[in-house]
Amino acid sequence: MNDAELLEQTTIARLLAFRRVAQAGGFALAAPDNPPLQSQLNRQVRQLEEALKVQLIEREGRGVVVTPAGLRLSGVLADLIGGLQGVQALRHDGVLELTLTGGDSVLQWLVLPTLAQVSAAVPGSVRFKLRASADALLDVTSGLSHFGLARGGAKAPELSFRALGELKYALFVPQTLAPKGTLTVAAVLNGCPIAVVAGEAAMFSEAFGGAAFAPTLVCETYPQAAQAVATGAYAAILPLIAAETLAGIPVTRLPLKLQGAEKTELRLVARTRVCESQPAVQSAFLKLAQVLKAALAARP
Repeated sequence: MNDAELLEQTTIARLLAFRRVAQAGGFALAAPDNPPLQSQLNRQVRQLEEALKVQLIEREGRGVVVTPAGLRLSGVLADLIGGLQGVQALRHDGVLELTLTGGDSVLQWLVLPTLAQVSAAVPGSVRFKLRASADALLDVTSGLSHFGLARGGAKAPELSFRALGELKYALFVPQTLAPKGTLTVAAVLNGCPIAVVAGEAAMFSEAFGGAAFAPTLVCETYPQAAQAVATGAYAAILPLIAAETLAGIPVTRLPLKLQGAEKTELRLVARTRVCESQPAVQSAFLKLAQVLKAALAARP
């Protein structure tokens, strides 16, 4: 098959179908409650595999596992999307638009206070677009974002990492709930309503000697949990960068020590090839890392 035939067979629709299924982890997950679309995606991925003469995914139960060839194709698509983003970023008004993804709490409490400083330091005009996401590493790898803020993450040649510092946590207890006598983590867990972020309870149980605890309120984000503390009705486990948003509210902070750098180390991530091919993106990446690292180090 020559180049023209290969391009004709690997249509954009088939490539996008593969990308959608690979990112979702399955056909049903890629098109929930839509059997006709699931069948269409299945057919398009199969046609793509036939055109490339290689298996891209393996069915596993109700989901899929991406093969090494599929991972290679994912990287190619990410590079293509990154290149298209680079063209799109060079807007007609001369402004470079860069997408930064991360958890809502980090975006609100660490990034927003520093973006004006970064924009002023990067040559040319820059516009940042913030995107809240539970998986910043995947967003960068798949080309959805230029930069991502991730806790830990395995090093990979296609990604550039800059360590920003440790993201520390504490148990925030409003004065209205503080038990009488010595305030300890155990006393709070046994005597106060606790707000946690969905999916994070297991991560923190080790900070309490492995003891399980039953939260009273489950929130979607840390800013929601911080708002619960502000009401005076709940204690909550929050990153220390939440302290400023609770300024003026009487709270006691009980530090927590988590085991494992992947749970506490905050990194700025970008695709290496995008940075190497676009000096303005590389400049923004380095400056953003410098400013965020200083901002995190200055926090209590």
